[in-house]
Amino acid sequence: MDINKNIILIFGPTASGKSALALKLAKENNGVIFNADSMQIYQELPILSSQPTIEEQKIIPHFFYGFLNYQQDFSVAKWLEFIVPKIKEELQKDKKCFVVGGTGLYFSSLYYGINKMPEVSKNLKQEMRDLYDNIGHEKFIDFLTDLGDHNIANLDAQRLIRRAEILKETGKDLTFWQHQPKEIFFEQDQMQIIKLMPEREKLYQKCNQRFQYVVENGAIDEVKNLAKFNPNGLIIKTLGYQEINCYLNNRLTKDEVIEIVSKKIRNYAKRQVTWFRNQF
Repeated sequence: MDINKNIILIFGPTASGKSALALKLAKENNGVIFNADSMQIYQELPILSSQPTIEEQKIIPHFFYGFLNYQQDFSVAKWLEFIVPKIKEELQKDKKCFVVGGTGLYFSSLYYGINKMPEVSKNLKQEMRDLYDNIGHEKFIDFLTDLGDHNIANLDAQRLIRRAEILKETGKDLTFWQHQPKEIFFEQDQMQIIKLMPEREKLYQKCNQRFQYVVENGAIDEVKNLAKFNPNGLIIKTLGYQEINCYLNNRLTKDEVIEIVSKKIRNYAKRQVTWFRNQF
């Protein structure tokens, strides 16, 4: 494969072979590898989130895998704060920078730029979450409407709370901020796109094999150790976490876990394929 740019974006659905390809190309092209997967940033679930192994990370420098603990919040904006300066640093060393993962918003923000959103205080975030929990979905919509935000049809709880945070913090709704000029990090002609889109049946087979493998190779112990802390936030959205936790509490059998999660992973891969095709 011809690598003709300095920043290479390798993306595609889960289990499509992105990490293996990145490792091969980085070895051949004096490269380093950057994580663009929102679940692989956490240190507690390396097997369940299918992070590159310690051995693989010794072969080629890997950045931003397993570098946060489950208690730390993260976002696209924070990912950019970490990755952009590090890419620039590695480019200064004449390295090829391979950005690899399956989180679409990470790639689109790096490639197209991002609307700079205002910071929201932790106290206000908690206040809006508590308000939603106390008054419920419909009354929270009324609350937002009374504040002057009318662009809220068919939004889920997370998006409604986010809009409330921004509006309360700044006095302007999220739509206003989304229409501000984007911050651009790299010129598009610096970047090469490699999009992995396996044939559907082959992809689904790999999804099934992937989860079967992680279950048999340590994912259950990872969940057991993390569940002791009763975590919340982004990390518990890792595919398979909730179901393995149910298995540990005798609410599901191992076979049921594998069946349910394999189906979820296939559906997730299908959504990823659609998103990537539409975005790039």
